[in-house]
Amino acid sequence: PATPPGPPPGWADGTGRGHTSGAKKNVSRREKRPSSVNSKKSENLRLTSLPSCRTPAADAGFGPHTTTSADVVFGDRDGVLFVAADRVEEVLATAHRIREVERAQADGIRAGRTLREQTDFDGYLARRATDSSHTFRRHLRGLGGAVEE
Repeated sequence: PATPPGPPPGWADGTGRGHTSGAKKNVSRREKRPSSVNSKKSENLRLTSLPSCRTPAADAGFGPHTTTSADVVFGDRDGVLFVAADRVEEVLATAHRIREVERAQADGIRAGRTLREQTDFDGYLARRATDSSHTFRRHLRGLGGAVEE
């Protein structure tokens, strides 16, 4: 089987989401999750290389979904994500934005600001009292704090 030419641009950008996990079935657990190299550190290590990959000989089904050799697989202990190769950059950019929001929130908590304060929850409740269609997700989006999108 042919080996892909290497990681897509941005793959080894240190976004810390365990990008190599789905790349090869027989890599060690340490290679699968960079943060497990030194469990005393709370941050993932910057990835500098991608383990060798194998191109699947056939499509694979996962529930109602089918993945092909045109897909990229990301995974860690929490699960896997199959992404069309032409959308990898978009997904990595979104993952990076989510990580930045989560880190800022964690920094705020360490500095003594509760999530309630950081998300202006009282402001949300006041707006919700006058506009029942105003959702918390919309509120967070307006603050730049939505991490689920």
